[in-house]
Amino acid sequence: MVERALNWLKIKEAVNLEVKVAFGNEDIFKFYKKFKFYPRQIILEKKI
Repeated sequence: MVERALNWLKIKEAVNLEVKVAFGNEDIFKFYKKFKFYPRQIILEKKI
């Protein structure tokens, strides 16, 4: 399913793709690495 979605996005000429992963779910990185997604940044958030 992921490969089909990535192929569709390529056909539509998408330039950048992002996958957001919730804190505590870092084990999913192994899955996304198969599709050449790599962690690039960490965003910290504070609710006020």
